[in-house]
Amino acid sequence: MDDRGAEATVDIGRTTAVECATGYYPDALGLKTLAHPKPNGQRPMITLEPTDHPLAVDFRDGLTIERAQQMAEQLMHRSPTS
Repeated sequence: MDDRGAEATVDIGRTTAVECATGYYPDALGLKTLAHPKPNGQRPMITLEPTDHPLAVDFRDGLTIERAQQMAEQLMHRSPTS
């Protein structure tokens, strides 16, 4: 049984596509992401480094139903080329 890294945190790089995909958050290119390995071939848990960037705050604290609805509406009403 191989559980190397089960307690380790691995820097897997920086976020790159969230702001491109949603247009909702300011530039997130510099945010560090971390992978927290899990045993038995399970997918790792991915987290963002804690900062005051709006994406990191929403990731850490969660979204209200109202804010999630606002984001969904904004995305649904964009033109396909934006």
